Amino acid sequence: MPMLPDLNYRHVVIHDNFEALYRFARKNGMERTAAAALLGFNGRFTVFQWRNVALIGTGMGSAQTNCLVESLSERGCQAIVKIGTCSALHSALCEGDIIVPTGALVDEGATSWVNVKRRHDSGGFEDKAKVREYIEAKELATASPTSRQELFAEGCKLGLPIKREFDNPTVWSVDSYGCFDGSAGLYSKVDNVTYSVGVFGSPGTRSPAMLLGVEMECSALFARSLSLNPPIDSAALIVVSRTLKRLCGQDFAKREIETIESNETACIGLAIDVLNG
Repeated sequence: MPMLPDLNYRHVVIHDNFEALYRFARKNGMERTAAAALLGFNGRFTVFQWRNVALIGTGMGSAQTNCLVESLSERGCQAIVKIGTCSALHSALCEGDIIVPTGALVDEGATSWVNVKRRHDSGGFEDKAKVREYIEAKELATASPTSRQELFAEGCKLGLPIKREFDNPTVWSVDSYGCFDGSAGLYSKVDNVTYSVGVFGSPGTRSPAMLLGVEMECSALFARSLSLNPPIDSAALIVVSRTLKRLCGQDFAKREIETIESNETACIGLAIDVLNG
């Protein structure tokens, strides 16, 4: 296990992009603290603390996230909130919108996605029935319901652009960046579709899921946190950083970078407030 600095890890906020955490630190007058954390980077994670919450830059991918969760479990962690970004899978989502997922479709594995890409390129996902067959063979790793609901409710009170109109909002966790840009024909067929998928850790149980975004880490966070003894409460706030049209190569307008980054910063603050009760 990687060594973590000697801090309080009872409550943790994670982001795969340290720069997003640094923007939050800069806004709150903590540039030096965050910069020192980056300088003290141990080769895997960057860590600093704000209001009794450990903020950790994880790097991208499920493997990094899984390793961190195991390390945090040994440090007595009780709750983790992930902040991140996703590409939209629903045409109604705009850049800067915020998803508070009830769970994440488990579809990790860079190697397995090589075959998915081959199947995609050979026409294996040419219709929605084949896409449904692929998705409904997967499992859903669920977020902690109480933590998720607290983030959702408090975010709505603050007026953040949290998407409220979708039932069973979930994200699709994959583990290969190339598939984001290379599987548009697959992603374009899940717009506004509800699937029935298995539930991780509950054999024989199925759950409805509408896939709103594709990202890389949520399934590892939710699944590993749930499987621990004792389990760690885990939830996520995911900001849309690319629309479905842009993901599918149909939109070349200027991206809403300022809005995306501002909402990421707001989500970090929201997570800290909720974790501090």
